Amino acid sequence: MDPARLPYPKQLSPNQIDLRVLLELLRDSGGNRVAFQTAVGKRFFPKKGDAKNEFTSGMNTFLSMRAHGLVAGNDPYTQTDLGIALLKEATDQAQEAAFAKPRSTDLVA
Repeated sequence: MDPARLPYPKQLSPNQIDLRVLLELLRDSGGNRVAFQTAVGKRFFPKKGDAKNEFTSGMNTFLSMRAHGLVAGNDPYTQTDLGIALLKEATDQAQEAAFAKPRSTDLVA
């Protein structure tokens, strides 16, 4: 993948999801990827009568979160230190600012 391309940007857009709720779903799914993807699809991408589409949207969200360093592994997955730290931020504004902050792993050689 082109390192300059953001993977699945829609799935982490503040216009599409609430990052705090998303990270809580991640934490509460206990490493069960199917449970997480199902919960995300139902919460953020509801498609009445189309559970497959919801699940696919949840899967894309998981892949985006992994690409952005919020989750590691597959099934079971683990929430990264970044994901845990973001969940501890007191306000949504502080959380968004911390997520947007450049990290050394974001640099392209």
